[in-house]
Amino acid sequence: MPFFRQAGKEVCNAFTDVCNRFTLSLKAVLNTATLHQKAMI
Repeated sequence: MPFFRQAGKEVCNAFTDVCNRFTLSLKAVLNTATLHQKAMI
């Protein structure tokens, strides 16, 4: 069973990595949109 535990950990780490990148890009998009709104006002 250790194999499954290790595989689960790998999947979890990969998922977390993807999640973090997605959050970072989402924040960047939101920041850019906010900057554009401020520039328009």
